[in-house]
Amino acid sequence: MVCQVSALQCYTGTDSQCFVMDTSYSQNGCGDGIPAKNCACAKYRIQCTPDDTACTTEEQRLKTVKWAYILTTDQMCKQMKQMPEIFREQKCCKKNKCNAPQSKSVKCMNMFTMDSGTGKQKKAHPASRRQNVIYLLVHGVYPKSFPNNVTIIHQPSNISLSNVSSSGKDRNNCMNDGKSSIQLLSNLVFRSEIINYLGFILRSKSIFYCSVPKVATRTFLKFITYLHIHDDLIPLLTHNSTLSNWNFQRKLNPFDFNDINQILSSPMKNSSQPSTFDSVSILKLLSSRLTNFNNINVTDFDIWSIYQRKNFPLTRPQTLSDVSLLFSSNFTRAIFVRHPLERLASAYVDKIASLTNEPFSLYDTIRREICRKYSSLYLTGTQRNYYIYHTQIAKNDTEPCHNVVPKFEHFIDYIMSNSIIDDVHWYPYSKLCYACLFKYNFIGKYETIEQDLARLLSKFGLESKHWNNENYFRTGKTKEYYKSIYANLNDQLLCNLKNVYEDDFTLFDYKMEDYLTNKNHISCSPAHKRQLTDSIYKN
Repeated sequence: MVCQVSALQCYTGTDSQCFVMDTSYSQNGCGDGIPAKNCACAKYRIQCTPDDTACTTEEQRLKTVKWAYILTTDQMCKQMKQMPEIFREQKCCKKNKCNAPQSKSVKCMNMFTMDSGTGKQKKAHPASRRQNVIYLLVHGVYPKSFPNNVTIIHQPSNISLSNVSSSGKDRNNCMNDGKSSIQLLSNLVFRSEIINYLGFILRSKSIFYCSVPKVATRTFLKFITYLHIHDDLIPLLTHNSTLSNWNFQRKLNPFDFNDINQILSSPMKNSSQPSTFDSVSILKLLSSRLTNFNNINVTDFDIWSIYQRKNFPLTRPQTLSDVSLLFSSNFTRAIFVRHPLERLASAYVDKIASLTNEPFSLYDTIRREICRKYSSLYLTGTQRNYYIYHTQIAKNDTEPCHNVVPKFEHFIDYIMSNSIIDDVHWYPYSKLCYACLFKYNFIGKYETIEQDLARLLSKFGLESKHWNNENYFRTGKTKEYYKSIYANLNDQLLCNLKNVYEDDFTLFDYKMEDYLTNKNHISCSPAHKRQLTDSIYKN
């Protein structure tokens, strides 16, 4: 069969092994009924992760960054651009072989042969074609619609996220919304460090929770940890688990016994292979500490540190063997949000305006850097001269900025000019949690957290009265206090905030004007937005 002129030829695979294929390989263009005119070639850089079939064992160990090439759709190209963390240096194009490898040393197999009679290209022999397509499917770099005689390996069910049920409070109406392929979502779940840092799964409850920093995350992590212990881990350890369909992606220890033992200052002895009795006992001890709100010892350890040290690996999305389950209609994808401006002000008060942070820790360092950037407003001439003669500051030195609390407007200007993506505490949560891709069907709000938490706990079959301590969510700061922080911001900074948090405002029904004390409306030009976008997201 001679290839049609309208077919689009693209490179597929990786630098290790790639092929030239075209849209005629699928009966439906580039998959899911998409015609060839709506297909595109794409290439991007990926970082190898454990169990990544697109990488060798050595590449997985070294976390090698390499190029990947695909034949995809215009819609997926748009979605890939929303995830620069996963699809690095992504480029989509619509000319034949326009996604060619940059290195001439990369040799790609052509899936076509020359017809000796006509001198035109024709498809390769079905047997060799079938073998090569199977390779591409295993590596997850080719669409899911193929002729019937091709064996599809590791192909999950295709779920249209636009049809997933949502709660009455879900206002997640994303721009340019469309069907997100499981291939794209799998890449996100398996490769995204952010999703596997902020995201948590409870297999027994069929729930995914994306924790938004500064929205009672430590409180919710106590609930997540308690449920993970009682409904996931203990049944798993005692062989009473009903989670037979949730195969782990790779063999993992269910939890780090010795680390938890040390955190709790438990009298149990450390062991590389603790008994089931000891394991269950230490888990029960931890859960009792988590749920006793009136006990002062409940706060004597940092719940975040447990997860940063990967003590409970099975709560991470990348340990799932079948990502499609995460996006099925009977799975709860939960997120709790907060007014973007109040969340930002809370981060400033907690992380920057406080002088209680460990000296030269991350946020103490940021505070000092802001002071030095605006030193003419905080320091005398003699104090500023200190930095002329001290290009490096020892931790035991008492520098002039050591106890200066920078103003809120200087903090805003600093994070805007130094790439806002650097910290999860003030990065837009619509992007942190990929709101348009995950289609959250349970959205709670900090402003109504007690009622929304009760709704969520009822889905777990838990009595909210045993958990919902209203003082647990109180910071001692009022809305009027946070509003006052914005009183001195000029229009340029306000426009910066309006543009950066635009999706947070729109998708979760918040209004910027609620936190403007002297203005009922702020008008910002499109040119300002483009300039801000280029400066903040240029990397």
